[in-house]
Amino acid sequence: MQRWITLLILAGSLSACLSLNGNKPQSGPQTFDFGLGEPGERIATQTSIENIRSGDALNNKRIRYRLAYQNAQQVAYYADSRWTAPPAELLTQKLRTRQAPAATSNGCLLTLSLDSFDQVFDSPTASHGLVQISASLQQKKSRQIVASRTFQASSPAPTADAAGGVAALSKASDQLLTEALTWAESQAACN
Repeated sequence: MQRWITLLILAGSLSACLSLNGNKPQSGPQTFDFGLGEPGERIATQTSIENIRSGDALNNKRIRYRLAYQNAQQVAYYADSRWTAPPAELLTQKLRTRQAPAATSNGCLLTLSLDSFDQVFDSPTASHGLVQISASLQQKKSRQIVASRTFQASSPAPTADAAGGVAALSKASDQLLTEALTWAESQAACN
C-alpha cells in the first residue's frame, strides 16, 4: 500500500511538472506572418496581377535588419525569428486580400518584384520597416511594357526587436500595395 501511495505521489508530481512546462514559451525560433488583421481597403482592379517575385537574397524565411547607424550596407538576420513564408509570398497573400477583381479585364498585367524588405535601425532603440518594389505594367498579350515605377514605403517600429520590425513591415506593406494597385489602375490602357 505504501508503494502505491508513493507511486501516485510521484505520478502526480510528474504530471504537475509537465503541465507547468507546457505553459512556458517555446525556446525555439519564433515565426511571424502579417497576422489576422483587417484586410484593409479593397481596390477594384481590371488588371491581372502576377505573384510577387524576389531575388535570392529575399527568397527565404529569415527576418532581415540593418544597423544604419553603424553600416547601412550590412545585412543581418534575427537568429531566433522567422517568417512563416518568404516575404514575396506573404506580400502576394496580402495583395490578394486587397484586390477586388472586376468582371472585365483591361488587357494589362502587373508584375511586382520585391527589392527590399528590411527593418532599419536608425539608433539602437529606434527602427522602421522599409519595403521597396519595382512595378511593371505590361500588355498581357505582347508583354510590351506600358509603364514602370519603383514604390517605397516605411513605417516606424513600435519596438526595437523582431516583433516590432514585423509590425512595421506589415504596415509599410499595406501602404505600398495600395499605392501600387492604385497606380496600375490609373496607368492601364493596354487594350
